[in-house]
Amino acid sequence: MALFSRLSRNISCDTPCSVEELVARLEPRVDAAKSIRGGIFSGSDYRRYQGQINDDQFRLCRIVRGRNIVTPIISGQLIPTGSGTRVEAIVHLRKRTWSVLIFTTVFLLVGSILSFMGYLEGTNEGIMPYLSGPLFLVAVFLVLQTMVKNESEAFLKVLKRLS
Repeated sequence: MALFSRLSRNISCDTPCSVEELVARLEPRVDAAKSIRGGIFSGSDYRRYQGQINDDQFRLCRIVRGRNIVTPIISGQLIPTGSGTRVEAIVHLRKRTWSVLIFTTVFLLVGSILSFMGYLEGTNEGIMPYLSGPLFLVAVFLVLQTMVKNESEAFLKVLKRLS
């Protein structure tokens, strides 16, 4: 379970700006959500994030060319404090990413277990083919964990630049 919990990250940041001022500074960097972006004739004039900001709530995703189901989502809220605003957010994977990840995990682990059962019955091949599925899953989890970590660090840098 510890491996799954690392695929989301809580972040918080205090800024000296008011909620309204922070929203006004953040809105020019946020574009409306679109299903597909880019193309051969599109320019590189992308805004940094897509999503929505409603009063003190936000749900953002980094803009990438084409369609990428593994780009983490940043959802959170802006909380007014006496000295400015506190931004509390969760960087997490999309539901469809979880669906693909769970399907792939079950498929590879069942395949590895069935192959290993054949190995126990007397197949004289090496044990490495049976470990390739679990090793691939570990690599996928590490990549996704790194993406969540990098996305949260990038969002914190954007917040610090805005304030």
